[in-house]
Amino acid sequence: MKLDFFIMTSTKENGHTEYGNTEYVIAAQDSTGNRYQLNDSVLVNSDKTDRECRDIQNRRIIRMLQAIAYGKQPNLANWTRIAPAVNSEAFNKLNATQQQAIKDTHVASFSV
Repeated sequence: MKLDFFIMTSTKENGHTEYGNTEYVIAAQDSTGNRYQLNDSVLVNSDKTDRECRDIQNRRIIRMLQAIAYGKQPNLANWTRIAPAVNSEAFNKLNATQQQAIKDTHVASFSV
């Protein structure tokens, strides 16, 4: 299974910056839009800068890509399935109530 890796963020109120604490997690997405979050990959900018958090997560992603280049496959036992990408094939297979719940959660997590 081919996965694209990236950093996802979520901002909580009453935090380190004027916007709140930001969580940085490593996520992966397959070709149909299913998404997974790497267990134990959460970094919070409460004791590190945003740049440091992104740099750490990017180094982790680079190490995963290097391991994949050498033939090692990600162990999905170390990943938790999360909501699929909006408007993806996996998202479109959900019923309307599930789709709306994902959209509502997405909007709430990025609202000011």
